Amino acid sequence: MKILFGTPVFAPGDEKIGEVKEVVIDPRTKAVTHLVIQEGLLFENDTLVSIATVASTTEKAIVLKLSKAELEQVASEFRQDEFVPAAGAAPAQAGEPVRGAYWATPPGARPSLIPPGFRPNDLAPDAAIPFEDVMLMHGSSVATSDGEIIGRLDEVVIGDDEKITHIVIEEGIVYALPKLIPVDWIASIEDNAIALSVEKEVIDRLPDYAPPDSKS
Repeated sequence: MKILFGTPVFAPGDEKIGEVKEVVIDPRTKAVTHLVIQEGLLFENDTLVSIATVASTTEKAIVLKLSKAELEQVASEFRQDEFVPAAGAAPAQAGEPVRGAYWATPPGARPSLIPPGFRPNDLAPDAAIPFEDVMLMHGSSVATSDGEIIGRLDEVVIGDDEKITHIVIEEGIVYALPKLIPVDWIASIEDNAIALSVEKEVIDRLPDYAPPDSKS
């Protein structure tokens, strides 16, 4: 089922919540994890609503399992600067398929395929890449899902729990400045080669990375 831009979203009892603006996608499976509900009727800002809250969907309407009051408790604000449009994605018009986006885990945040907010137990767990069993070598090649080698591993970023949250690809091969890539976007690590689950176009859209010690 295609989700169209502007499709109305209802709570049980035909209470209208808002309209679909875009969707959030799991970078590995390409499955939709969240709807982005446009600001307006219920929410003051664009808001993330878990796909697990959806009871039924057609091209004319999406009905949720939760009431307005319940949604206000579990939904979270959609922060545009924390998301990157999927390859080929462009802003949609009414009646067109919505644009998909990936969550680009901000530095300092724990990696997760699911953005912050309402997350019931039946959704996918955190990304499980066995970094303890894989030696990441400086200079390992990094390739996108469309076969482009976009750079070499320069460093890794460690969270408070001493787990890797991001990798940094060095400047100079494809990009003039380093790029910070969430570990959720890694599909595999084999023979000192890192394969990503997203296309080069998505990496191109990431902002250039300035390490903390280089910021003024």
